[in-house]
Amino acid sequence: MSGNEQPDGLYRLKKVNYKGNIVPLVMQNINGPCPLLAICNVLLLRGEIRIHPDYSAVTYEQLVILLGDLLLGPSRPNIPPEYEQNYNQNVADAVQLFPTLQRGLDVNVRFKSISDFEFTQELSVFDLFSIRLVHGWLVDPQDEPAHNAVGSLSYNEAVERLIHLQTTRETLQGQTLEPEQQKIFKQEQELERFFTESASQLTIHGLMELHFNIRENEYCVFFRNNHFSVLHKHEGDLYLLVTDQGYLYKSNIMWERFDEVDGDSIFLGPNFAVYNPDEDTPEAVVQHNELINDEQLALQLQREEEQAQENATKALLNQQLESDAELARRLQAEENAAQRGGPPPYIQ
Repeated sequence: MSGNEQPDGLYRLKKVNYKGNIVPLVMQNINGPCPLLAICNVLLLRGEIRIHPDYSAVTYEQLVILLGDLLLGPSRPNIPPEYEQNYNQNVADAVQLFPTLQRGLDVNVRFKSISDFEFTQELSVFDLFSIRLVHGWLVDPQDEPAHNAVGSLSYNEAVERLIHLQTTRETLQGQTLEPEQQKIFKQEQELERFFTESASQLTIHGLMELHFNIRENEYCVFFRNNHFSVLHKHEGDLYLLVTDQGYLYKSNIMWERFDEVDGDSIFLGPNFAVYNPDEDTPEAVVQHNELINDEQLALQLQREEEQAQENATKALLNQQLESDAELARRLQAEENAAQRGGPPPYIQ
């Protein structure tokens, strides 16, 4: 994620030549994880929403309008009359949830399948757009101790167990545990081992399940470490969409190969050819380097404008105070003159 500052709710667009079409990708800004962007990028790649080709950036409000038009406009799915009222209510509820999608979602995974999440109203938004939300933080059934310890626990429930384990260690240190306590203690130790060994929130078993369950040419939203990415399967391999703003001007970087739990990133272009830094055009290098300078200049100009506005406000206030003081002096002079019975003096 780029650290360059830009207006809140404004997202830059990167245009790529993908499968014969110019597709604008919504790039990640400074606001951190954003499921809204992942949803929009899936819909852009599927050709279900479109952004004007002349746009270089898009606002949060514009994205919401695009999503709302897709759900309620001419391209909405054919809904049987008996389900239309329910569908419209679901859409209305989803639109109310869009602001939460701009910042992130409280996602509570379970560890048995790639699509196993605790249901919340927010997650229903993915269903409305027919987008699968998946993860790869799975426990391997062949690791029986860990598999039995994890069971059907959700992430939040597992964290409670780990807190209990730590409390048990502190309070019962040196004491003999009852048989049932020993059983619980060992299970919680196995749970702790699983969490320690899968701290990246991705396991080998999870990666294999993703490979097996993601359909060819499918676009999913992949959840990992509180981040939402677009996951795509092409000719049997998995790829993550690169949306970090630092790659805005790297037109020959679109995908990151996703075939290792902890491996070096291998970037690919829109045609899935491996990225070669030597092929970067001088213009792309210059634009990439100038991006930071442009945004720093924009931020500086914004601060100068705010300071100028503040100074103008102070000047206007001072002018008003001086006018009030002058008016008060005139009134006082007139009152004094009236008391003396003569004309008021001239006050500059």
